[in-house]
Amino acid sequence: MAQTQSCVDVLIVGGGISGCWFADKLKPQDYPDLTVRLVEATHRIGGRLESKSDTYETEVKDELGGMRMFPNSMPKIKDLVTRFDLNLEPIALKDDDNLFHYDGKTVKRENAAELAPKGGNWAGQPPSAMANKAKNAYKSTKYWADCGNLAYECPELRNLSLHEFFKKYANANDEDVKFWFAYSGYDLYHSDVQCSIWVDDGELYGSENEFQYFVKEGYNAVVAGLFDQSRVGLKPGRDFSINTKVVSLKRQGDKLIAITNCGESITASKVILALTAQQLDGITGWDSLISAERKAAVNGSKYIPLFKCFLQFDKPWWKEFGFLSGKSTADNDTRQIHYYDDDDLLVYVSDGETTETAYATHWGDLFASANTDKEKLDVLTSMWHEVKEVHKQAGVPEEAMPDPVWEKCTKKYWPAGSHKWKKGVDVPNAIDKIADGTYDESHIYITGDAFSDKQGWVEGAINTCDIAFGKAFGSNRPMYSQE
Repeated sequence: MAQTQSCVDVLIVGGGISGCWFADKLKPQDYPDLTVRLVEATHRIGGRLESKSDTYETEVKDELGGMRMFPNSMPKIKDLVTRFDLNLEPIALKDDDNLFHYDGKTVKRENAAELAPKGGNWAGQPPSAMANKAKNAYKSTKYWADCGNLAYECPELRNLSLHEFFKKYANANDEDVKFWFAYSGYDLYHSDVQCSIWVDDGELYGSENEFQYFVKEGYNAVVAGLFDQSRVGLKPGRDFSINTKVVSLKRQGDKLIAITNCGESITASKVILALTAQQLDGITGWDSLISAERKAAVNGSKYIPLFKCFLQFDKPWWKEFGFLSGKSTADNDTRQIHYYDDDDLLVYVSDGETTETAYATHWGDLFASANTDKEKLDVLTSMWHEVKEVHKQAGVPEEAMPDPVWEKCTKKYWPAGSHKWKKGVDVPNAIDKIADGTYDESHIYITGDAFSDKQGWVEGAINTCDIAFGKAFGSNRPMYSQE
């Protein structure tokens, strides 16, 4: 039985970028008569955006859960960075002089063709040649013209995995595709994931982008700014709770009733679920309150594990050997090794779809089963050994690679850290349905980058918030499919 009861106009579930965006949008000075409650299941706001302080004030913060950005292509997050007087730190994308480790050998990335499979149609050529051929061949078809050069609008891309796309448009074989995946460092494009996101990201990056950008103060500073603004002029009837998880959701008449892990009953007219698909599944009954079409759309977004580890050093030994920015990639368990700043190497991995390529889960499980400081150090040491081996093969002396400062190394595992749209999903239609709580008159609005046109980007999360806000509060914001 519920211990306490409360009633609000709007309940926001989730204190990440989407939840705090909504709280700011509904702030007291703009909606003085509205009662709003925001609940966050963890001990802090920020959701998957999580930053830690660096040793050097001049360096960009380590983003455990942060997301890079391209200001020219992402105006909404750029506006928020400007609004809160934050700073963008450019990090060069160029990585030709970095390393590629494949099948026991290491070369510079610009010489990756030396390691190309001998029996394929792309023997002796770099993996980028195959990828560019596939993309250019596709764009010469009527499919690209018919969809208005919008990848998510194309049924052809919607129904092909990236593996199938490379085979069809570049005449690649399995070894060619495996080689490209190894070189890229990404394992997110599973056989049940549509390739439209890869084509769309190609349009997003663009050849003019030489830098990626991070928020110098940490992406969580954006969330904190939104949250702080939502609290200005706070009045009775508005509240915020941490360590408060909604465990069930039901309807009573024209109201929605949320029950929390604290036993509280919260009655609301509208509910904003600013969560991932995995987090949604932790709320009993939510899916019985929305239409079958909306539930199917939510299920069209696949969540994939992600792992990050910052190996921190007293000095950037890698710069002495010409590794200045970007990343090296390997077909071992480290996958991506980023030369992040002046004191960190970032090991960044995600799960493929086989046991052998479940890299993020591999590290997550190892750290989860490490019960003592020594066991945790053993796991870090094994990771560091793989990083060193890649560089030793490139001629870096072992004595030139001092051990990390172990106690300053940080890591994070997310069972649902990345998201990709599954094959067959009409993405624009799915985005609209998921965000729109008036579609089925449930008044449950679902937001977040997991259900956006830019999965993995803060801009995508804000795009879904724009749609949901427009439908919930009557702005003239167009639906995604109408833009």
